[in-house]
Amino acid sequence: MSGAHTPAPWFIEADNGLAASYHLRRAVITSAEHEANARLIAAAPEMLAALVQARKVLAVAIQANWEDSTDEDVAEHITVKQMDAAITKAGGAL
Repeated sequence: MSGAHTPAPWFIEADNGLAASYHLRRAVITSAEHEANARLIAAAPEMLAALVQARKVLAVAIQANWEDSTDEDVAEHITVKQMDAAITKAGGAL
């Protein structure tokens, strides 16, 4: 990759529900940074799918390693909470 992507936070803005654009808090972005942002956006569907799968694997591991754990225990795990927040923000299903 030719450069690092723009750091968070990123914001989306819908245009009549048909299109969306992302907004950054910085006014000047280099062409290398634009390329890195485009690569990040292009990889997003695969990253979301991998995160959803990793969340399922973590849930199984939590329940296998903590006796008598419940779905609520899994949902309260800090890493699961972070994963759930990112999946929800991306519009994915839990």
